[in-house]
Amino acid sequence: MACASNQGSSQSFRASANTFSFDRNQRKIDIRLDATITGWTVNCSRTHAIVWGKADDLEEVGAPPATRVYVVDIEHDKPINQYTVTRGPYEVIFSQDLRQASVDDYVIDQNSGEIVGMTEDINLMAESCPSFPDKQLN
Repeated sequence: MACASNQGSSQSFRASANTFSFDRNQRKIDIRLDATITGWTVNCSRTHAIVWGKADDLEEVGAPPATRVYVVDIEHDKPINQYTVTRGPYEVIFSQDLRQASVDDYVIDQNSGEIVGMTEDINLMAESCPSFPDKQLN
């Protein structure tokens, strides 16, 4: 369930170029990623984030633009997995049980960051919580 110590400690999420940042206990945490960040969504318990951005190193003339998607463990200040798509993401939903998230058609395990299925095969009960500062940017 939700980590009580995280509920009030991570107050604001933001990005600058390729760095996803947040505050914890009056300290700024920076997580550098290999993409120019264009959006993110943080789960209600503030333990994980899905962060995405333009994968500049994969840009080739005539190829579709690539977006790199990261699953970030906020409690341990690091990305736990990443994958590349050629569109979106257009929708990110975290599950109520804190185990999975859906990123467009993909279902992701929040703890490993691995793709575990597709949304047509797995039905997630979406979490809901009051908005908090910079919960998402899209």
